[in-house]
Amino acid sequence: MHKILLSVVVIPLVLLGSAGGALAFGEARAHASLDDEVRSFVEERFPGQTVLSTNVRGRPYLLSRRNQEMQLAYVELAPPPGAVRHLLLVRNLRDGRSGPLSSLLWLPYATHPTEPVLASDGSFTDTAVAAGRPVRFGADIEAGLVTVTADGGSPPAPVQLEMLDGFSLGVVRATDEGVLVGLDLAS
Repeated sequence: MHKILLSVVVIPLVLLGSAGGALAFGEARAHASLDDEVRSFVEERFPGQTVLSTNVRGRPYLLSRRNQEMQLAYVELAPPPGAVRHLLLVRNLRDGRSGPLSSLLWLPYATHPTEPVLASDGSFTDTAVAAGRPVRFGADIEAGLVTVTADGGSPPAPVQLEMLDGFSLGVVRATDEGVLVGLDLAS
């Protein structure tokens, strides 16, 4: 009776556990490989930029690795002087080429306290309240310089960003971290 129980219950459980462990190990290795690929792409495409961290999205990683593609990664870059944060979104990376790229740059508010004004759906807008007055933010990029404008208030200091070639101005939002300037690069 014990031999039957052993062969019917225990052995299949051991096999399933081993298969699960192997799958988890393979998934972790595939994730690390995709992470390295994203890091290499960014360092090659944007020399001089320091990658602080990467966050590759889109499971299962084994399938992405097998297909040699990565759908989305968030790459935290060292912010340039005068900026609070710099995030690069890499989409559809395959064979060393990517789809559209988005560079998100946060600049600190010039006036404190500053509170973003939220839309009715809770999303950020281009407006904040600084020192009790509404301020609407805009931005411009030219010759590697990101300049934020502030209608009704003081703008953040301009920031030099070396990687701007080919990027166009996207969204400008007043956020909890500062003024977000979105820059887009088509594939």
